[in-house]
Amino acid sequence: FTSLYGVTILAAALVSSPRGTRIATVAAILLYLLVAMGIPLGFFPPPPDQPASLYALQDAELGFVILANLFGLGLVGVLSERLATRLDLAGASLLKAKELTRGVVESLTSGLLTMDPSGLISSANSAAERLLGSAPDALIGLPATQFLPLSSDHGRGEGQATSADGTSFPVGYTSAPLRGEQGALVLF
Repeated sequence: FTSLYGVTILAAALVSSPRGTRIATVAAILLYLLVAMGIPLGFFPPPPDQPASLYALQDAELGFVILANLFGLGLVGVLSERLATRLDLAGASLLKAKELTRGVVESLTSGLLTMDPSGLISSANSAAERLLGSAPDALIGLPATQFLPLSSDHGRGEGQATSADGTSFPVGYTSAPLRGEQGALVLF
């Protein structure tokens, strides 16, 4: 049953912080000691489906078992705390990379659209919204061909774009498949 205490510590590392992992480790050790010492000292009766002689350990045997399990729980706690720290660092790095990517996309003076496989706009940067005369996020879900003269082939193209108010203007664009995703991106 000692492994369940270790699983609790590991779960705390996955859903909590390093501090939460330390708290879970201390709580698991204290609860383990309570149960491990409670049965031999008579605080808890032995389980009814097991013989009482199974729990009649000599002091040296009991001490060794308890110390070995405490060492194991402590080791799981230290390793789980390191895991929680690494997860926190990885999460911070991902957030920083996401913010950098968003900053780059929003810094473009060219319009950038991403489309799903059916050609509906799934995202647009602020330059695309400005060039197409659309309110923020109003382009999402609309067909890209409503605004841009896209062909079915990816690559470069030219033609007349149409803004949200119906005004036409000349546009050059580049269309490419989205790597790692279904759909395409268009830079104009």
